Amino acid sequence: MLGTLFSLSSQIGYYGPNNLLALTIYLLLRYYGVRMYSGFVFGIVLLWGIISVFCVETLKKIIRQPRPNNKKYINATDKNHSKQYGMPSGHAQLVAQLSVFVFLHFNNTYINTIAFFQVLLTCWQRWYFRMHTVGQLLAGCLLGALFGYALHRLVTSYNDI
Repeated sequence: MLGTLFSLSSQIGYYGPNNLLALTIYLLLRYYGVRMYSGFVFGIVLLWGIISVFCVETLKKIIRQPRPNNKKYINATDKNHSKQYGMPSGHAQLVAQLSVFVFLHFNNTYINTIAFFQVLLTCWQRWYFRMHTVGQLLAGCLLGALFGYALHRLVTSYNDI
């Protein structure tokens, strides 16, 4: 029983960026519906995600800080990505970015709680499987929070037009 719960929580943590992206898209659909500009808002959110991932990957190549030793792999993709540098954590950056956007844009206590626990679970999974140090995770979360705030401001300023 505990083994199954551990495995499930590890998978949910690993796929945290995907889970929060799905939640964000769902919330955007509920909030904007099929208004004329909703497609543009989706485009902003997705393009901003691509830009932020590019920035993190560029920072990893500049900083060149290795990942911890004795990594545990959750799947083949994780094993392949473990060959890249670890600072800052891309998983932490994405979950923090989407969570901060959701916190600020939708301001729903229930949704905010889900997003917050997804960030914790993702960071725990990346630390427990020794894919990142605490510092790499904190740097990823900080960077993600900045990107999430900027995304909220960008979407909000577009809505004001």
